[in-house]
Amino acid sequence: MNIQNLHYMIAGCLLAVSSLPAFAASNTIEYLALGDSVAFGYKPPPPGQIPFQPLPGVYMGYPEFVAQQVPALDSLASLACPGETSASYLVSPAVSLVPDAGCLAFKTFPLLGLKTGYLGTQDAETVATLVNGPNIKLVTLNIGGNDLVLIQQACLPPGPNFAACILGKLPAALTAYGKNLTRILTRIRVDGGYRGKLVLMTQFSPDYRDPIQTGGIAALNIVMRSVAAAFNAEVAEGFAAFALASASKGGNVCAAGLLVPYPPGSTTTCDVHPTEKGQKILADMVLRELQ
Repeated sequence: MNIQNLHYMIAGCLLAVSSLPAFAASNTIEYLALGDSVAFGYKPPPPGQIPFQPLPGVYMGYPEFVAQQVPALDSLASLACPGETSASYLVSPAVSLVPDAGCLAFKTFPLLGLKTGYLGTQDAETVATLVNGPNIKLVTLNIGGNDLVLIQQACLPPGPNFAACILGKLPAALTAYGKNLTRILTRIRVDGGYRGKLVLMTQFSPDYRDPIQTGGIAALNIVMRSVAAAFNAEVAEGFAAFALASASKGGNVCAAGLLVPYPPGSTTTCDVHPTEKGQKILADMVLRELQ
């Protein structure tokens, strides 16, 4: 089966279940975690293993560490999906031209390890969970990092025009992100009827020595803060926390032990996903907002 046929098969499966009700939330849920691979706690597999492993129990994101520290939030439901963008959060790539960075595979094939299985959009599942979860006291969200990843992918391969390409695509991406985030938070506050604590996590830079990458992320965070303020949402400063934690290494987040290291001999030193140390730093930023 070729890739195109596989895509059509996935789209057909999702269309077939689009009329089914969302995964019903338990009345015991106290903390709802939303977002992408950072909230999910994704880590790359050991060398020689398939890219995604059916081992959701080993994935510990900052929401799990927050829940461990706050007894009133120990009933956690995570809808986070690795590879989610602000657009694919709202509209499924299987039934539209909206791209994602890998989330569709996690949603379609249960063995890939979503913590809460669902086939629709994270948006629809979130609203259904909020409507059916009257005891939810906290919602956290980190989204937007993969929006920038798509820009990088569109500008490949690296070359003399790589930076100019990214800078040229960034304004439109930031505008789209602002609109998508506004829609996401509207759905949480209005359609989901959620009036409780809502905390957004700023995106950290995987390398603060890189001015292009770090500047783009900082710009995305400015948009995030602006939209969050309009919805009475707090902002956990993951960007600033990682900058401070890596300052002794000159902004080298990998050398500071905040990113998952690749094995010796790899072409790059670290993956872009946080280690347990990094996730705990992000959790501390959420806990600070809860105080």
